[in-house]
Amino acid sequence: MMRKFFWIVLVLSSAAARDSAAQTVSCSVSASSVSFGTIGILDTAVDSTGDLAVTCTSGASYTVGLNGGLANAQPTARLISNGATTIRYGLYKDAARSQPWGDETVPNGTQSGTGTGQAQSFTIYGRIPAQMSPIPGVYTDTIMVTVTY
Repeated sequence: MMRKFFWIVLVLSSAAARDSAAQTVSCSVSASSVSFGTIGILDTAVDSTGDLAVTCTSGASYTVGLNGGLANAQPTARLISNGATTIRYGLYKDAARSQPWGDETVPNGTQSGTGTGQAQSFTIYGRIPAQMSPIPGVYTDTIMVTVTY
């Protein structure tokens, strides 16, 4: 029997702020879901990706963090759920899935950039590691994206 697993990103847009030179600095963010699609038994890792775009005022330095989801878990131990049933997964900054993507509480956990006035793209690399296969169903989590500038 095939099982469906999905993960959903909740996107927050940041508000305008003023820097010390009284220049208005603003940033916005948009994202696509990281969908693991329809998969079967989890005896091997399952990888997927999603996209995140940040648009900041030209010259503005920023960082992008991802929270621990509804379970408030560490970047590689987040949980997608279907009721009380959960599946462990992780989000990463690199294709090798060796650099966990978290928030400012995770050492080296955020992505950084400098605004150009145009959207700058980042790839979110997701992985469900091998684990006991749960009951079939749709599994979701909600991640808050925070842009600090």
